[in-house]
Amino acid sequence: MLKAASISFGVILLFFGLAPLIYMIFNFGTGLLCALGVFFIALPRISGTLSALPKLRIIILGGVAVFLLYSAAVSIIMAMKAWHNPPPASGEVTVIVLGAMVNGSEPSLMLRRRLDKAMEYMHRNPEAVCVVTGGQGPGEDLPEAEVMGDYLERFGIASDRIIREIESSNTRENFLFGAVLLEEQGLESRPVVVVTDSFHQLRAYIFAKSALPYSGGFYAISSLTPWGLLPAYWVRELLGIPVAIIM
Repeated sequence: MLKAASISFGVILLFFGLAPLIYMIFNFGTGLLCALGVFFIALPRISGTLSALPKLRIIILGGVAVFLLYSAAVSIIMAMKAWHNPPPASGEVTVIVLGAMVNGSEPSLMLRRRLDKAMEYMHRNPEAVCVVTGGQGPGEDLPEAEVMGDYLERFGIASDRIIREIESSNTRENFLFGAVLLEEQGLESRPVVVVTDSFHQLRAYIFAKSALPYSGGFYAISSLTPWGLLPAYWVRELLGIPVAIIM
């Protein structure tokens, strides 16, 4: 029974580690899922060897147990930030949409879902302004923020409600550079609504709180992530959150 459970769990982890490769996505999350998948698939075969080396067995199994406990605890906090922190229904707020890959002059699926969520909220709340963030990455024809701003305008968001931050290259810079633009327009004390994928919300909150210490509060609107990509991105965030805290 334990042998079958270990192999089955390993196959699931390996599947979700390999699935993002279809989209040419490889990160720490995909690598770790693949490594853990191989470990659990091989565990029944190497259990005899580990039994003969009790200290090594304690180190390996203890490390896996600590990581799983850490993952469970942090995942609860990530979920709370993502789905239990709704924005004000109306009023003067700043919506910050975090960038993601663009394809030519069009947003990728993941980015489009973020923008659609932002639009829904901005149509309901005409007092909200929006900061779209992201510079031009490798293989992109335009800065992400330019593509994002054009997309919002195309679906009825007035240009004077959109602030384009086109220099950043990561989440931390999204907020640092975005904060400068908000300060220039006297908007830094408004409540901030962060629009990004659910897995991203906790790390985004850490950076947002650092870059905008005088904000009127931080809220979240989470977009849906393609199910085949969510586990790898979620695991990547588990590794990235301690780095964000240290930074």
